[in-house]
Amino acid sequence: MPRTPGFSRPAAALDVHPDTFRYRLRRAARIAGPDLDDPDARFAAMLEFRLTRRRPSDGVEHG
Repeated sequence: MPRTPGFSRPAAALDVHPDTFRYRLRRAARIAGPDLDDPDARFAAMLEFRLTRRRPSDGVEHG
Protein backbone atom coordinates (compact mmCIF):
# COMPACT_ATOMS: atom_id res chain seq x y z
CA MET A 1 0.00 0.00 0.00
CA PRO A 2 1.44 3.37 -0.90
CA ARG A 3 2.11 5.94 1.79
CA THR A 4 -0.58 8.58 1.47
CA PRO A 5 -1.86 11.35 3.70
CA GLY A 6 -5.22 9.55 3.60
CA PHE A 7 -4.11 7.36 6.50
CA SER A 8 -3.56 10.22 8.95
CA ARG A 9 -7.19 10.99 9.74
CA PRO A 10 -8.43 7.42 10.29
CA ALA A 11 -5.30 6.66 12.32
CA ALA A 12 -5.91 9.71 14.50
CA ALA A 13 -9.55 8.69 14.97
CA LEU A 14 -8.34 5.31 16.28
CA ASP A 15 -5.54 6.95 18.30
CA VAL A 16 -2.79 4.98 16.55
CA HIS A 17 0.21 5.97 14.42
CA PRO A 18 -0.49 6.05 10.64
CA ASP A 19 2.07 3.24 10.12
CA THR A 20 0.23 1.13 12.70
CA PHE A 21 -3.07 1.81 10.96
CA ARG A 22 -1.57 0.91 7.57
CA TYR A 23 -0.12 -2.34 8.98
CA ARG A 24 -3.41 -3.36 10.57
CA LEU A 25 -5.35 -2.56 7.42
CA ARG A 26 -2.98 -4.68 5.35
CA ARG A 27 -3.22 -7.52 7.83
CA ALA A 28 -7.03 -7.41 7.87
CA ALA A 29 -7.10 -7.36 4.07
CA ARG A 30 -4.85 -10.44 3.91
CA ILE A 31 -7.07 -12.31 6.32
CA ALA A 32 -10.52 -11.42 5.06
CA GLY A 33 -10.54 -9.05 2.17
CA PRO A 34 -9.52 -8.15 -1.35
CA ASP A 35 -6.03 -7.18 -2.48
CA LEU A 36 -6.12 -3.46 -1.65
CA ASP A 37 -2.96 -2.87 -3.69
CA ASP A 38 -4.98 -3.67 -6.83
CA PRO A 39 -6.81 -0.48 -7.94
CA ASP A 40 -9.71 -2.47 -9.44
CA ALA A 41 -10.19 -4.52 -6.28
CA ARG A 42 -9.93 -1.37 -4.15
CA PHE A 43 -12.58 0.35 -6.30
CA ALA A 44 -14.89 -2.67 -6.12
CA ALA A 45 -14.53 -2.88 -2.34
CA MET A 46 -15.23 0.85 -1.93
CA LEU A 47 -18.25 0.66 -4.23
CA GLU A 48 -19.65 -2.36 -2.41
CA PHE A 49 -19.15 -0.63 0.94
CA ARG A 50 -20.92 2.52 -0.22
CA LEU A 51 -23.82 0.65 -1.78
CA THR A 52 -24.23 -1.53 1.29
CA ARG A 53 -24.11 1.49 3.58
CA ARG A 54 -26.86 3.21 1.59
CA ARG A 55 -29.11 0.17 1.44
CA PRO A 56 -31.96 0.83 3.91
CA SER A 57 -32.29 -2.56 5.57
CA ASP A 58 -34.14 -1.11 8.53
CA GLY A 59 -36.04 1.64 6.68
CA VAL A 60 -33.56 4.31 7.77
CA GLU A 61 -31.19 5.97 5.30
CA HIS A 62 -27.57 5.55 6.49
CA GLY A 63 -25.73 7.78 4.04
